[in-house]
Amino acid sequence: MKLSSILTLLLLAGMLAGCFLAPRPALTLSETSYVFPDGEDSWTLTVDAVNFVFENAVIRFKVESDSSWATVSPDSGTIVSPDDTKTIRIDIDRDALPAASNSASITISATSLAGTSTATVVITASAAKPAIGVSATSYDFATDVERWTFDVWNAGDAGSALSFWMNWEPSDTWLSCSPAQGYSLNDTDIQTIVVTIDRSGLQAGENNGAVSVQAVDLPTKVIPVTARIAVPHIGTSVDSYIAAEAETQWLLEVWNAGDAGSQLSFEISNGGATWFSLTPVSGSSLSSTDKRTIFVTIILDQLSIGQNVGEITVTATGAPPKIIPFQATGVDSEAEGEA
Repeated sequence: MKLSSILTLLLLAGMLAGCFLAPRPALTLSETSYVFPDGEDSWTLTVDAVNFVFENAVIRFKVESDSSWATVSPDSGTIVSPDDTKTIRIDIDRDALPAASNSASITISATSLAGTSTATVVITASAAKPAIGVSATSYDFATDVERWTFDVWNAGDAGSALSFWMNWEPSDTWLSCSPAQGYSLNDTDIQTIVVTIDRSGLQAGENNGAVSVQAVDLPTKVIPVTARIAVPHIGTSVDSYIAAEAETQWLLEVWNAGDAGSQLSFEISNGGATWFSLTPVSGSSLSSTDKRTIFVTIILDQLSIGQNVGEITVTATGAPPKIIPFQATGVDSEAEGEA
């Protein structure tokens, strides 16, 4: 055998021995675990290797994720020296996260002539969760307001999206909202909701209802609302009256003592009595300053001798009636003349 052949065989044998005796490449990671903060969707990991067997050795590596919501870039590469540090970018898709908190393993496998080794980093991420934000907690339409607006927005995690819809009780037929649904990405993506009431569907007095903002798997935001139909009330200048002897006329004032915005339309009656009359027998009033004067005339020759008792009754739609007791004394005119 030629000397050159013998030297070549010896060299190959040495190389093979070195491969078997040399340690496997050891990977060094900048982190072995990482928790993604809310709002952060990417992170970089650095990788290097030691235990190079030969001066010009090359370590080849590949990177794999065990979850579809975590991707890596690049997914492979080479390390040519102990000082050759590689950067791996890990991106997560929060929309694809199946639960509130999730973990995934990123595995880096390195191969060289000396063998193969692996290293793993565990990442954890929470799904971005929306929350309902509203600008009001209640509203009073009082007796004259028919339209009101409030705002809805996503008050949840960065990167989340809020898809919501409006709702109210079927019995609250006097309520409506527009638009009936909406979408918001964050607290600056504000959606304005217009709430309108139909006062023709309200009962007299106070009406209570609520509008609610709803979204899948989120607590409902309920906003109570109140509306009033202005209710009139009968006000009078006296609650009872006793006429002086021989008095033939006195004045009764009637007005609306009810809610602002209401109107009192009234009728007034003497109950069929023949000894006094009322003029006028009907009227209307908007407020306590809008008074109507009723002339109460006593017909002396129709009075019975002694005490005469009657009632003046004021009635109005939507208001309790008002009854005013009224007395007048009749005298015996012939007896007075004889005296």
